[in-house]
Amino acid sequence: CDLKILNLPENEQPGPQPCARTCSGVARYDDGHGWKDYAGQAIKDVDISGCNFTTTPVITVTMKGFFDCPAVKLSYLHIYSNSFMLLTEKDAKADRMFFCNVFWSANGFVC
Repeated sequence: CDLKILNLPENEQPGPQPCARTCSGVARYDDGHGWKDYAGQAIKDVDISGCNFTTTPVITVTMKGFFDCPAVKLSYLHIYSNSFMLLTEKDAKADRMFFCNVFWSANGFVC
């Protein structure tokens, strides 16, 4: 497998190429970190601790649901090696995020 990460958030230095990892998953709407209301937006914490990153990874997300799921963005202030936070781009309420699952992919280093 060939994975090359050129740079990372927070000006962290990339690790050695054999330590690069891609980790992905689905944060379900009904997992232990459900959608919550915050200042007119819906937010969700996503646990990626199972990836075992030692650096802050580069993260890509998309959402899919049975209903009209709003666009989301990563909270720049809440991206860590073991979790990240999403917020909706427009006004939304947590109870309207029913069946809105987050599909994510993260690239980072494990050593």
